[in-house]
Amino acid sequence: MPMLPPHVTIPLNQPVADDAATSDYMFNPELLTPEVVGQVQNGFLVRPLKISDYDNGFLDVLAQLTTVGEISREAFEERFRSMSMTRPLAYYVVVVEDLSNGRVVGAATLVIEWKFIHQAGCRGRVEDVVVDKEMRGRKMGALLNRILVALAKQIGVYKLSLECKDSLIPFYELYDDAATSDYMFNPELLTPEVVGQVQNGFLVRPLKISDYDNGFLDVLAQLTTVGEISREAFEERFRSMSMTRPLAYYVVVVEDLSNGRVVGAATLVIEWKFIHQAGCRGRVEDVVVDKEMRGRKMGALLNRILVALAKQIGVYKLSLECKDSLIPFYELYGYEKDIGNNFLVQRFDRDKEIHVPCEDDGEIRIPSNI
Repeated sequence: MPMLPPHVTIPLNQPVADDAATSDYMFNPELLTPEVVGQVQNGFLVRPLKISDYDNGFLDVLAQLTTVGEISREAFEERFRSMSMTRPLAYYVVVVEDLSNGRVVGAATLVIEWKFIHQAGCRGRVEDVVVDKEMRGRKMGALLNRILVALAKQIGVYKLSLECKDSLIPFYELYDDAATSDYMFNPELLTPEVVGQVQNGFLVRPLKISDYDNGFLDVLAQLTTVGEISREAFEERFRSMSMTRPLAYYVVVVEDLSNGRVVGAATLVIEWKFIHQAGCRGRVEDVVVDKEMRGRKMGALLNRILVALAKQIGVYKLSLECKDSLIPFYELYGYEKDIGNNFLVQRFDRDKEIHVPCEDDGEIRIPSNI
């Protein structure tokens, strides 16, 4: 068996070549874990392609994507065996089965290319994604793409790619690993030009989902009220923010490499608009540095990074809210007071009465918590 790179793992219970010659499945169904598959609509099953799918409409569905031709049962089974017996396994054909009739109603293929480059690593390619015309509109294409991305990550590819028409690029951009990535956004956006010089012993990076355990919320609590946030609630908020499209949230943190703790954070919020030629506006939010790290110019670092990142994204305006005493600090980074425009706010997280004037010069008092 070819030597695998250290980061690539193939489960020991995956069928070896002798098993593959007799297995009904193209690959071990146990690889399609709940974490990989996620939620599936009632009445449908996600599984590997089976050799019996010759009779279950697999080729009929493929024919809705491209030319299939006349394939005999013998030719189908020969191709199935040859694909399922590659070692390390190179073909992962995933299908969606309609449990009401056993028919295949969707399919997608992950092809693994084993390499000498990248530490004898492997590259993934997404191929032949198709959903039966009678099942379109049920987000099965989204399901299949999400599964292939998660499966590719589990296998350990260094890169996953696909070919598609220009019109489909926005669709596939939805599956740029956001659903499974540890990071809120692509770390490659934090180029040396954006980040600049960082003190030794510290790392600037996007927020990670594991930062629940790394003190991120503790640092935020030094800025404002955070409250009691469970791991589940944190991860749900993380996923919802990281999966906005176009991406709207860029939470940048500073990590202390000596202990892995988050010691600074700042958020760039992107508001997508119809105005300014369907442009976007940026807002700087929640800039905070741990009290033990203040005086090291980390706040300056975070602000400089958000300004550079906003320019890279292409905002037409970048704004923030701050106390009067901090205006000179933020003016160092190109901000200026917007004369004639005032910042007004209503708070809905505090108990108070709202006074509404009436025509008879009286007023109605409305508790803010109703």
